[in-house]
Amino acid sequence: MELTHLHLERICCEVTLFSRQRWRISQQKIQRIIVDDSGKQQEIVTRELGVDEDAELFFTQIKSIFRDGKIVACRGCPQHPLKILRENYAKIKAGTKE
Repeated sequence: MELTHLHLERICCEVTLFSRQRWRISQQKIQRIIVDDSGKQQEIVTRELGVDEDAELFFTQIKSIFRDGKIVACRGCPQHPLKILRENYAKIKAGTKE
């Protein structure tokens, strides 16, 4: 299935942008993840994607989607569609763990 910016309000996962930044998405809230010198993850920026234009702009920057440390969706450039298997989408939509 092909994801769109409208799916950002329903999913809970981690993403990597084309700029190599790591973000966590949870119900249209995004948090930037930074790993400090000790290897500990810190969330430094928290924002909400309220307007469709913000969500669409953020979505075009997503390179890959992670779930439990594994890539479940990836694309080569912002013009390519971001495709994901329906089983993986169901897992990131629900935010469940196996």
